[in-house]
Amino acid sequence: MYPIMIELVTDSPHPIHLVDSLQNPKLFASLSTDFPLIFITNTKLNALILPPLLDLARSLGFSVETLTIPEGEETKTGDTFLSLHQQLTDLNVPRQATLIGVGGGVILDIAGFVAATHCRGMPFIAIPTTLVAMIDASIGGKNGINLNHIKNRIGSFYLPKAVWICPRKLSFLPQQELHHGIAECIKHAYIADSAILPLLQDPNALKKEDKLSLLIKKNCLCKASVVQQDVRDYAKRQILNFGHTLGHALEMLFIGKIPHSCAISVGMVLETKLSLSLGVARSPAILHSLIQDLLRYQLPVSLKDLYMRAQIPPHNCDQILSALTYDKKKQNTPLPPFVMIEEIGLAASFDGRFCQTISKHILTKVLEEEFYAMHNN
Repeated sequence: MYPIMIELVTDSPHPIHLVDSLQNPKLFASLSTDFPLIFITNTKLNALILPPLLDLARSLGFSVETLTIPEGEETKTGDTFLSLHQQLTDLNVPRQATLIGVGGGVILDIAGFVAATHCRGMPFIAIPTTLVAMIDASIGGKNGINLNHIKNRIGSFYLPKAVWICPRKLSFLPQQELHHGIAECIKHAYIADSAILPLLQDPNALKKEDKLSLLIKKNCLCKASVVQQDVRDYAKRQILNFGHTLGHALEMLFIGKIPHSCAISVGMVLETKLSLSLGVARSPAILHSLIQDLLRYQLPVSLKDLYMRAQIPPHNCDQILSALTYDKKKQNTPLPPFVMIEEIGLAASFDGRFCQTISKHILTKVLEEEFYAMHNN
C-alpha cells in the first residue's frame, strides 16, 4: 500500500507521505542543498533511527546538524525551547534552513514551536516515530510547550512543509506504547469516523504491517479532513478535544505520573458520561462500547484505574475543577466548554458550535459519582 500521499489542503497545503522507508531520496526532492537540514530528536532516537537518515541526507549533498534533548514530557519546557534557539543561533542557522523533528509528540511539539519562532519562522518537516505522533501530533500544525505543568500553555499554529510517516518505525516500540496510540484512534472513531472501529477489534491483527498501515492511513485521513475545515480551531476542529478537556486537567494534577493516553482515555469516558447526563448522547450503549474498546487495549476507563497505575493518593473533586480553569478553551465562564458525543462516529453540534458549556453542578455530579465508585468498589 506504499507510497501514499495525503494532501492537507489549507492556506499552506502540504503532503503527508506514508512510506515503507525513510531511506527514500524522493522525500528530499523539494529541499535545496543550498541550506542545511537541522534535525531535532531525543537522545535515544539519535542513536536508534537517525544515523541512516543523516547518511542519506549527506549523500544527497546536504549539510546537516543534529540537536538532541532528553526524553519525556518533563522536557517540554521553556528552558528546552530557549536552549534549542540558542543552539541554532550559535550555529548561525539561516531562516531558509529546514528544521526536521524526529520523534513522538513531545519532540514534534517543541521542534514545531522552535521552527515557528526562530527568525520568525523557518521550514519544518515532521517525522513522527510513535503512533500518537503519526495520527495526531504531526497533523494540523499545533505546537507548543508546557508552563508549570499546564499543557501547551505557550504555542502556535504553524503548518509543516511536509510530514513523513514510516509505519515500520513502530517496530521499535514496546506493545504498551503502541496501545497508548490507540486512544487517539478510538477518539477519531467516536467523533468523526466509526469505520475506524472494525480495524481495532483484534489487537493481534495490528502486528501485521498492512493492518497497522491501514489504521494509520484511516486516522490520518480523519484528522486531515477535520483540520482542513478549521485550521485555527474556532469551530469543527474543536471536536478533536474530545477527552482532552478533562484529560489535560488530570495530566496537570498527576504531574507526569501517567501517560497522556491514559489521561485521555479516562477523559473520554467521563466526557461521554457528561453527554449522557445532558441528554446529548442518544444511548447508554455508546458509553458501554467506548469502555469495551478502551479495555481491549488495556487502557484505563476510570479514575480508580488511573490512581492505581500512578500509585498516588487520590485528588478530590475541587482539585479537578480548579485544574480545569487553566484550560485554553475557557472563556468568560467558570468552566471550559466540552465536546459531546451524540452517537458513535458523530460529535454533537450546538447551533454551529462543537463545544458545549456546562454547569459546575452537572460536572460535579459526574465527578462525585466517579469518586464514590472509586472508594466503594
